[in-house]
Amino acid sequence: MVLSGFGPSAFTTIGISYMDDHAPKKTSPLYYADSFRYIYACGSAAAALGYVVSSVLLSFFVDFDRVDTASVTINPYDSRWIGAWWLGFLCVGVPLVIVSFPFFCFPKSLPVPPEEEEEEEGHDKTVKEEPRSTDDPGIIKGIFVQGWSLLTNAVYMTMLCASIFTVALLQGFTLYTPKLVEVNFGLTASAASLYTGAICVPGNIAGVLIGGFVTRKWKLRGLQCMTFVIICSILGTSLGALMWLTPCDSSGVADGVLQSCLSRGCACSDNNPIPVCGADGTTYYSACVAGCQGLQLLNGTAFPVITFVKEDCLRRRYCFECIYAGVSHTLQFMQF
Repeated sequence: MVLSGFGPSAFTTIGISYMDDHAPKKTSPLYYADSFRYIYACGSAAAALGYVVSSVLLSFFVDFDRVDTASVTINPYDSRWIGAWWLGFLCVGVPLVIVSFPFFCFPKSLPVPPEEEEEEEGHDKTVKEEPRSTDDPGIIKGIFVQGWSLLTNAVYMTMLCASIFTVALLQGFTLYTPKLVEVNFGLTASAASLYTGAICVPGNIAGVLIGGFVTRKWKLRGLQCMTFVIICSILGTSLGALMWLTPCDSSGVADGVLQSCLSRGCACSDNNPIPVCGADGTTYYSACVAGCQGLQLLNGTAFPVITFVKEDCLRRRYCFECIYAGVSHTLQFMQF
């Protein structure tokens, strides 16, 4: 993950400086606006592709290259299933290395128009003729001086805090939404990733493109852009707050059943928790504790339902993975 962060960091810092040095001064702001708009749009499209790829890869067993998958007794609907998460690094890393080679063909500096070259030469000459200040604090001390100057800059600190909160919001949403969809709607990890991509990516791409279009169409200045951002943030926060009005009820947990079962000398183990849901929607410590042994697969249902048979500790009941009526509301959740 550290290595994967090197590339984007260099692109967003050195790449902007490279563009600033070689773009016409009068039109450089337009280059910035267009480049950021298309860069973020491409990033959103890449996220969509990433969700699709992860959805496919998570349907493969994590050790499919070392074990016979026919001998694996669990399927993607089982909570113990672990998909081939590591395969994504290979599928994406190899093409990334290949497409990086053209960047080595760029020269250290691009040709500069004659008028701008004369302007830069005059600027360099002026800088060279300026005497070195005797108050130069040096490199180390200068870092602290400039750092303190930034920390006391209200505009910079405000923008920094806004960026931190925005990134924290987006990262939390994109990282935990797949798990929320998986748990609350009884989907597999691969299906949850696919649904998350369908939720996040279209809105992200549309927001970037529409924001860039509005900014350039009406030539919004700094204060106007900030007002536009505030309005969009208020609308987004208000719509997001409505999610609190549609909570998903968690299934109940059978408290004390394990201790009661063990106290009566049943053959269930308390060292291997494999939670299952009973027909009453209650979560039990394991299938054995719920009174089930042996299993059979019921076909003809929307999801594979495993029913455990043979009474043990409790009265006979059916047990299966926690898949219930909430599945039918997945589409409504995505539309909201």
